Amino acid sequence: MDMKTEQKLKAWVSQLYFLTETEANWEVEPLRPACGDLSCWIQASYQKVPWEVFWQPLVQREDWFGPEEIAQADRYTQLVMGLEELATTYFVVRKGSLDIVWYIVLQCQDGEVWGLKTTGVET
Repeated sequence: MDMKTEQKLKAWVSQLYFLTETEANWEVEPLRPACGDLSCWIQASYQKVPWEVFWQPLVQREDWFGPEEIAQADRYTQLVMGLEELATTYFVVRKGSLDIVWYIVLQCQDGEVWGLKTTGVET
């Protein structure tokens, strides 16, 4: 039995923190772009962030990592692989300059669009 997309996404980000000064949780939400397609997320006040650049600091392991940091990096690696397998189109956008909102925008094979949202402070 296949888990619904929303359940899958929520399971993947459960207890996973976005590592900035705030260590924010991830939220999963269905996205309904006002213009009817994904271009809405790359216009207006959102700025596109290169996929690999966004994930690189989250999946990279460092020599000084303890078990908790290693587990977090491994979970991020699994998340990225899962998202790339689940979605036909995916990208990252951000909004803001100091207090930032990031969205991972995913269009799934069934046409549904989902967002993984987190926040952070960039100094």
